[in-house]
Amino acid sequence: MEKTGSIHTPHSSIVLCACLIIILFFYSSYSIFKTEDNYLKKLNADADIIAYNLSETLRLDALYKTEELATYLDTLITNTDFNGITLIGLDKLVSSGSIKEDAVSSNRHLHLRHPLKLQLWSTPIENIVIQRQLNISFISLFILIILVYMLFSLLKTQKKTDIQPPAVNTSKLKNSETINGASNQQAGSIQQLQDELFELKHSKNSILTNMSLELRSPLDVIIGYSELLSEEKEDLSKDELNFDLQRIHSAGKHLHNLLEEIDDLEKIDNNELKIKAEAIDIQQIICNVIKKLSTENTKNRNKISCKYHDNTGNIISDGRRLYQILLNMLSNASIYTKNGEINITIERQKKIELDRIFITITDTGIGTPLDNINKLYKEFSNNSGNDYSYDGSGFGLSISRRLSHLLGGDIAIVGDSSSKGSSFIISIAANINSISTTIND
Repeated sequence: MEKTGSIHTPHSSIVLCACLIIILFFYSSYSIFKTEDNYLKKLNADADIIAYNLSETLRLDALYKTEELATYLDTLITNTDFNGITLIGLDKLVSSGSIKEDAVSSNRHLHLRHPLKLQLWSTPIENIVIQRQLNISFISLFILIILVYMLFSLLKTQKKTDIQPPAVNTSKLKNSETINGASNQQAGSIQQLQDELFELKHSKNSILTNMSLELRSPLDVIIGYSELLSEEKEDLSKDELNFDLQRIHSAGKHLHNLLEEIDDLEKIDNNELKIKAEAIDIQQIICNVIKKLSTENTKNRNKISCKYHDNTGNIISDGRRLYQILLNMLSNASIYTKNGEINITIERQKKIELDRIFITITDTGIGTPLDNINKLYKEFSNNSGNDYSYDGSGFGLSISRRLSHLLGGDIAIVGDSSSKGSSFIISIAANINSISTTIND
């Protein structure tokens, strides 16, 4: 915000000092000239009286030596005040003929003055007035000298200012640029926070919506088949009854697994999920997963093939968590592949300080677009977009990747711009005891 008002510059100060100097110069000159003029007039007036009374003063000096003066000593009282030195009782001296009437007709007291130094016999009050006037003149002259010195200093400073600009302007400019830069940075930070808050709000709404869909699907199956059994239990054959009960059981298991995965995600985020290291047969775990998904693959008419390298052998890992990872990954491949193939390859790579297991799952399903890869790692996201005909888990890939971190590995997605199939590479440590179980997000 700009402040308006009078601005004092060196030029205005110089003009002001110059005006004061001129005023004081004329005032001092006028005071001195006036004092001298008054004093000269007074001296001329006193000179006339002195010229006349000089002889009388000499005679008065002789009179003091005579007996005649002694007869009047009681009447001669000397008095000194602001009017001068006064002889009281001059009337008797006049009547005796010692002093002429003309000498005291205009003034009833006598001013005794030295004939050579007239100022010595001036009245005290006149000396005081003259001295005060002279003091005022000298003070004015002293102030005048100070103002002249100030004027000279201002002119010298102004000359330097015209040659070189003050450094304070550069400092203020830098401070202004710094403040503007900090303001822009703060505005950018605020905008970034607003964007993050908007993203969090959007993610929260998406999670709630997807979780509702995930939980509703198995519940709809359970409620629908249980109502069907309640209404048509007498008309259903044994095989039909078993089929409906199996559907209810599968939906319940799916709901149970869904809630367990949500619980596992929370434990992983809080670093509370424990890993149990044990010797496991990876081939047997993969066979159990394929058997678990046989119904789904049969329904979608998919063919599954598995290829093992000779050096696979047994490993030290958490069998339950590895089974969970493979189940999630192969389940997604089975869901998103219709009339296609799912190929599994397992190999072991041993190096000096690194012993890892790589499991590659390749399918011929709907594929994974390149711009959709990073989204698949988020909770409640799937590879089908808005196509809800694919009933896949919304966070199976996310939790599987975090579990692979705990097992000393990771999950990588190989995208294809042609959208023909997907390829996932799962890596874990062959010996979990030799690595840290910190999650590598």
